Amino acid sequence: MHASLKEFHATEPCSEADSEVKAATYAFGLIALAKFILRLPAEVAEEELPRMKTTLISVRIFMMMNLFKNKKLTR
Repeated sequence: MHASLKEFHATEPCSEADSEVKAATYAFGLIALAKFILRLPAEVAEEELPRMKTTLISVRIFMMMNLFKNKKLTR
């Protein structure tokens, strides 16, 4: 699941309109991944979280970029 989400995020959208669809789809995938992690036993989650560090950092950057993009559009 994590690998699929990383691969999806790495691909570029075809057009600007597809960018919004991709952002919404990526957010949906992140929610699904988070719900999956919450159901893992604590020992397993402790092992998996360090592997997802780069993904979590990229999510934060992705969210900030979209926030700034939306602010520019509303001005």
